[in-house]
Amino acid sequence: MKTAIAPIFSGKGICRVSWIFERSLPGIFQVIGGVALSVTLFTAPVPSGGWLTALNNPLMAVVLFVVLVGDVLLASLCYDFGNQYWFKFDDIGRFGNRVFSFFGHLFNDAKRAADLRIYRQFERVAIPFWRANNIFAVTSPAARIVHGPMGLWLAASSAVTALLTGIAYVFVCLKAGGGAFGIDSVTQYIGAITTMFLGFAVILKQSGEMHLNGPFLQRLFDFLDTPNTMYRGIFAVVFQDFRLFALPLGQNVAAGAHYDRELVMDCLSKADFGDRLKTLPDGLDTPLYKELDKNGVEVSGGEAQKIDIAGDKTAVYISHRLSSCKFCDDIAVFDHGAIVQYGTHDQLVADENGKYYELWHAQAQYYVKE
Repeated sequence: MKTAIAPIFSGKGICRVSWIFERSLPGIFQVIGGVALSVTLFTAPVPSGGWLTALNNPLMAVVLFVVLVGDVLLASLCYDFGNQYWFKFDDIGRFGNRVFSFFGHLFNDAKRAADLRIYRQFERVAIPFWRANNIFAVTSPAARIVHGPMGLWLAASSAVTALLTGIAYVFVCLKAGGGAFGIDSVTQYIGAITTMFLGFAVILKQSGEMHLNGPFLQRLFDFLDTPNTMYRGIFAVVFQDFRLFALPLGQNVAAGAHYDRELVMDCLSKADFGDRLKTLPDGLDTPLYKELDKNGVEVSGGEAQKIDIAGDKTAVYISHRLSSCKFCDDIAVFDHGAIVQYGTHDQLVADENGKYYELWHAQAQYYVKE
């Protein structure tokens, strides 16, 4: 089965689609508005007398248009050449993002505060790992490319775009100097013609972005099109990191507002939550957590797992804490990737030569009364 990872580095992929669309629309309106406001710039004649009357020749308008379009095309081409270097950053960029995201969120997690301080994880783990894998550092290969060829191409794009404004200034000022219109119209025409061609430049740049974004989108689509050959309808996984709803206990187990109370109580009992259930003030109607009810009950992580696995189905329980195995109907003991014992708790703990017996007594001090 083929696998793929949708890139998150530099915002390429599906995120870039909306970004391109949002920036293309203003460019379209810039072109439309610029055309409407700059028509009279080309139609207003320079009065006869003097060499500036050559600006009345229709060919001058054509030449100016070709020069400005060529300027925009060259700027867009330089921009595309610079943007192509993102492909070189793809692998290292995604790795750098994972490192940055992990350690960035790690130290905002209040639940990890004690471990972070006791074991000095920030100084001993995060900082050394970040320094060894900081692909965004000024001395990294990526930074050298950004300050080298990529930066030069993007700078050239900006320079050529700035040249467009200079050409517009020269043409408008020459026509104003020849008397085609008043000085008060210079600002209007310069703004109109630069807006029009800058809008055209935006459209071309976003077209280039769309083209460069194609391979990243293809990777995402290949991943989404991966055939699903697993028969998941028969499995439900309870991971260590999960969350119950801030609703009554019974509704959490039944995943619904109306349910068979006897069945839910039986399921909780089989999940070893029966004793805890007896201590809850309102039984199955006891709200969990305090987000929606100030009288809600806070349950521990282990209790929450028991609630989550309660159901009238076969449950596969994976744990290294053998006290959790006592309520299981059958126990499989793994050692170095192989099943070495199989049976009930009573059968396995009676075998003094077995691995289960060894592990049980190694942990017994924590949950067996003397």
